[in-house]
Amino acid sequence: MLVYEEGDDLYLCMATPREWLKDGSTIKVENASTYFGMISFWMRSKLSKGFIEFELDPPLRNPPKNIYVRVRHPEGKRMRYVEVNGREWEGVDTERELVNLGSLDKHTIVRIYY
Repeated sequence: MLVYEEGDDLYLCMATPREWLKDGSTIKVENASTYFGMISFWMRSKLSKGFIEFELDPPLRNPPKNIYVRVRHPEGKRMRYVEVNGREWEGVDTERELVNLGSLDKHTIVRIYY
């Protein structure tokens, strides 16, 4: 499951198989319709450089309270550091491999370092 809505929150990539994020792999969703509006995102594995990158064009019609993205390292490694738009990000649950992006209103780039 790549897009899941629950109440005021939007969950992305919650059931992504680890194998889908091997180095060089890409997951892409374009113009998916949600209660919150249209959403597009791309997840690119650049593990040879030490990170997985997630780009998001969030829904704007009814912005969700929180947008969560699950990023599963193919070998089960834990997240060391997360950046959102080039800045260190604190909304990270390393146990669940989950990043809480909060409410977004613009194109956003997330980098998860391992």
